Amino acid sequence: MSDTKKFTMPYRQLGCTGLRVSAISLGTNVTFGQQISDEMAEKIAVYAYKQGVNMFETCECYGDGAAEVTLGKILKNQNWRRSSYIISVRISRGGPAVTEQGLSRKHIIEGLQNALERLQLDYVDILLVTRHPEFPNPTEEVVRTCTYLIEKGWAFYWGTSKWSSTEIMQAQSIARQFNLIPSALDQSEYHMFQRDFLQHVQEMSTKLNLGLITGSPLAGGLLTGKYLDGIPAYSRASLKGQTVFLDRVMSCKDRLHSASVLRSTGSIWLVESSAPLPRACNPLVFENTVCELRPNWCCNSGPAARKLGIHHCFTTIKFGCSNGD
Repeated sequence: MSDTKKFTMPYRQLGCTGLRVSAISLGTNVTFGQQISDEMAEKIAVYAYKQGVNMFETCECYGDGAAEVTLGKILKNQNWRRSSYIISVRISRGGPAVTEQGLSRKHIIEGLQNALERLQLDYVDILLVTRHPEFPNPTEEVVRTCTYLIEKGWAFYWGTSKWSSTEIMQAQSIARQFNLIPSALDQSEYHMFQRDFLQHVQEMSTKLNLGLITGSPLAGGLLTGKYLDGIPAYSRASLKGQTVFLDRVMSCKDRLHSASVLRSTGSIWLVESSAPLPRACNPLVFENTVCELRPNWCCNSGPAARKLGIHHCFTTIKFGCSNGD
C-alpha cells in the first residue's frame, strides 16, 4: 500500500497559551525504561520526532523514574534543539513514603527536582499535578507551589490530572483571588470506553479556556484487539503490578468483541472526535515498537485515514513491517 499524500502533522494551540502542540504526543508509561529496550525506545522517539511530534510526556511513577532516565538519555544522545520539543512531567507517586505521595509543597518541588535530574534538563515545559483522593492537600498550597516553580524557571506552564471539574474551578478561583498563575491545561482519560470526559470536562474547559491532553486513546491497548484471544506475552496486562488493568481487560472483553476495532481506530476516533473541542485536545500514545507507532499517523486533518488512502476510519487494515523496525 503506497502513500497517496505526504503526511503533515497537525498542530493545535494549547488552551489560552501561545504553545503549539502536535495533534498526537508520545507518552512513556509502561514502555520506556520498562517493557522495551533503550535502543527501541530511542527508535520510537526519533521516529515520532521526525514525523512532527513535538511533545513527550513522562511521570515520576513510570517505572519508578526509569522512564524519565531513558527519555533523558535519548534527548542527550539526539541533541535536538531544546526549543524544538516540549516535555511534560507529571507529579503523582514518587515513592513508598507518605511524603513522596500527594500534592504537598514538599513533594511537588522535590518531585520536579528529581525529574529534572533524571531527564538531565534545566526545566520542563509543562508540570502536571495528579490528585489522589487518599492524599488530600489544600488546593491553595498546590496553586502557590506551581506558581513558585514557574517563577523560578523550572516549568513554563502547569496543569491538572485526575482532578474533578469542581476542583479545577476552585484552583482557578484561588489563582485569581491571590494573583497567582492559573492552570493552563488538564489531562484526562478519553477513549471509546471512557466518555465521562465529555460530560464533566468539556464544558468546564470551554469556560476556562483550558488546553486538554487526553491520555490512553487506545484504552491501555484494549482497543488494539490484542486481548481478544487472551493475554499475550509482553503485553501490559502480563506485567507485574498491573492487577487493576488486568481486571479491566476481563471486564471489557464483551465490548471488545462487539466493537471489533483495529489498533489505529482508537487514535483516529479520538483525534477526529476532538477536532471540534476548544483549543488543543492532544492524545497521548504509548507504543512498544516503531511498527506500532506508524498507524497513529492516520490522524491528519480532514478524512481520518487520508495518509493510508482509506475512506472509512473503521476499515480493517494490516500493517506489514519487520519486528526490528
